[in-house]
Amino acid sequence: MWTALAHAERGEVAKARAQLDAIVADSLFRSLTGAQRNALLSANATLAWQDDATARAAELMRAAIAADASDPEDHYRLAVMEFQLEDFAAASRRITEWIGQWPAHIDLLDRGFLTALLFRGSPDEADRRAVMNALFDAGWTDNGRGVADVWRELALLSLAANEQARAGEVIAGIADPLVLAKIRSDLRFDGMAPLLASLPSVEAAAVMEVERLQALSAAMPGRVDLAADLAAALLIAGREHEALAVTDAMLAAIDADGAEPFEFLDERVWLFNNRAIALRRMGRLDDAVAAFTAGSRLDEQGGVNVSQALNLGAFLCMLGRPVDAVRAIEQAGEMTGYGRMVQAGVRHCAALQSGDTASAASALAYMEAHAEDSPEILVNALLREQQVDRAAAALIKALDTPSRRAEALESLQVFRMPPALPESAALETGRARLLTRPDVQQAVARAGRILQHDVFALSGF
Repeated sequence: MWTALAHAERGEVAKARAQLDAIVADSLFRSLTGAQRNALLSANATLAWQDDATARAAELMRAAIAADASDPEDHYRLAVMEFQLEDFAAASRRITEWIGQWPAHIDLLDRGFLTALLFRGSPDEADRRAVMNALFDAGWTDNGRGVADVWRELALLSLAANEQARAGEVIAGIADPLVLAKIRSDLRFDGMAPLLASLPSVEAAAVMEVERLQALSAAMPGRVDLAADLAAALLIAGREHEALAVTDAMLAAIDADGAEPFEFLDERVWLFNNRAIALRRMGRLDDAVAAFTAGSRLDEQGGVNVSQALNLGAFLCMLGRPVDAVRAIEQAGEMTGYGRMVQAGVRHCAALQSGDTASAASALAYMEAHAEDSPEILVNALLREQQVDRAAAALIKALDTPSRRAEALESLQVFRMPPALPESAALETGRARLLTRPDVQQAVARAGRILQHDVFALSGF
């Protein structure tokens, strides 16, 4: 075993795996205690996972748990492996059991993994509802950051399962302004009108969210994620100068003190992102580009910073800089289906500006083939081409699809907007034309309503 561990420490994964495979296959292996067998099998599973042999890793981790099921990390890693193997039902059930057995570890759950499982993994509704109910009952807050959109989804699933009392219990605790905007625009929540009337307005919730995050940030000044969330809340409330001050103060502290005193340092990328949005609203466009660029050069969650590279590309295209926009998105590596839609949207925007009809057609074809990943991006691309009929068809389809309805409605809400960028005026003109169509108005009425909110949507430039 020690030889295997030595190989692993030197990065010789194949040799380490071969040594551990030999130990596991030896007849004496069965004479070991359950805890000893677990340690060897779990170590081998982890090495196989690092070696991209995920199916073998899952097999070994199941054997490790069968030998000794007392380590919560084994169960959690197996759930992630099952998700990566696209066994979403198994991953959902395992996470539900994990939460029930080890609720004290709830804040160790990775938000990115849960978001991917619950919103992109698409397990069936019963499994999704079970995971969310377990999270809600355990009091999950993602370390205080807030997870209101997960609770909105749980409320919808509860209503669909005729569990009105549970839906009401969940909704009663929602205070995120943009999630409240989603709820109030969605016809599916109209049966809970008395409860919704007791919740704060979107504008009041924006103020409350700033105050909540200010208190948390003051209590935990080393939490980079809370500083980024506070800046985002300030941006939603229209307080960009304060948002800029928050991002600059935390970035300066990190530069002065180094990484050691800070937690969630990967979230620094969102400090740059929110700094860029604040600068853009102030009309400091070159400084905004510089902030997006700085963020794009940082690692995100231990890998290539995809989000900031895509945001930089989208922003540059809105500024009418197509060559720079394409260059920015070329640095983005592996990404989600949504990320690929953003990338295609930037390519399409840049190609139209450059007069490259072939590239524009190719990008549009990709978006049409993968519209499920983000119908809203497809609608925007069609509006750029002034194809209002096709844009209307794509929007109507999203509004009529329960799993896409909330995002489609959100894209139509009227939020405060900064001054238009050079390439956004035509898009807004197309959107205005789209919303005058009777077929679109009828689809909106079937799904919900368009409301005006005196706050900013954080997304968009």
